[in-house]
Amino acid sequence: MNMQTRYFLIGLMSWCSLVSADEGPLTDAVYEQLMAEICAANTEPVRRQTTQVFSWTDENGQVHFGDRPPQAVDAQVETLTGQRDYFDLTIEFADGPTQPELANSLEVNGRAIAQAMARLVPKGQMTKSDVQMHVFVSRSGFRSYQRQKAPALSPQTVGFYSALDNSVAVWHSQNPDLTREIALHEATHVFQVRNMGMLPAWLVEGMASYFEKLTVSGQSKQVVVSEQWLGWFRYSGQVLSVEDLLVAQYQHWQGPQGAAYYAGSWALVYFLMQSEHRAIMEQYLTLVSAEKCDDTPPSETLAFFNQAYPGGIATLQTDLLAWLAGPHRVPNYH
Repeated sequence: MNMQTRYFLIGLMSWCSLVSADEGPLTDAVYEQLMAEICAANTEPVRRQTTQVFSWTDENGQVHFGDRPPQAVDAQVETLTGQRDYFDLTIEFADGPTQPELANSLEVNGRAIAQAMARLVPKGQMTKSDVQMHVFVSRSGFRSYQRQKAPALSPQTVGFYSALDNSVAVWHSQNPDLTREIALHEATHVFQVRNMGMLPAWLVEGMASYFEKLTVSGQSKQVVVSEQWLGWFRYSGQVLSVEDLLVAQYQHWQGPQGAAYYAGSWALVYFLMQSEHRAIMEQYLTLVSAEKCDDTPPSETLAFFNQAYPGGIATLQTDLLAWLAGPHRVPNYH
């Protein structure tokens, strides 16, 4: 493995840096305290946006449409119902010029992730997330901000989400695709924390690593496999057992075996998001987010997959290994 690849993998390990109210790395105990505070806040379900459109006929028999009819005209009114708006993004380019193309990409793809996640959880559960994103062009500018906001994080960190003020900070490297993925990874954490509550660590990290690869083309939302994590599996030859992933605590992702846990959780989520398994993922998300102020015991997760997945966790392990060893050309669609 060359130095560039090694550095990139280190960057992958530090993308998902959730920080708590005291701006330290998120531990299980701090995560529970944070979620209790969030759950105490009142949240309203997101309703569909509605728009009133007027139609009227002029003296020549031509029909017109508009948001305001002329005076003294007998107009018909129709209420149009659009998509629910789950996402409001404010981007600050903190130490460089505004980059409209990047900002638009983050807006479009972030909104698509929120809509995709809303379809995975029970109807009406998703609330609106207001995301404040700070993008730094220079590495030194990002590091200075990180030292102020989250001094306990590793110097290798390239992005983090702060639960204190619901903000995301990202270093914009020379690779715009990498910047977009880091930002979407962290934005996914915002949606998780605000809407799904106390999720198991493998799901927190796996979903963020999964949705960072989402792209939008017209009405299509697709998620491609991560060639970086597939390459890591090929290079390391290390695959954690499904059971170990399902019961692991958050500290494992921040420890010396962090790459193995990131890679394993990404692979498990991607596998379960495939169309033939997605119903199982939806059932599990319904289970763990039903009472978002309470965590799901590992024993309950193990029992769920042993019952919901045909053949139980042992078969899930076999099928996941077979999938990792096979071709990965078909993306997941949402």
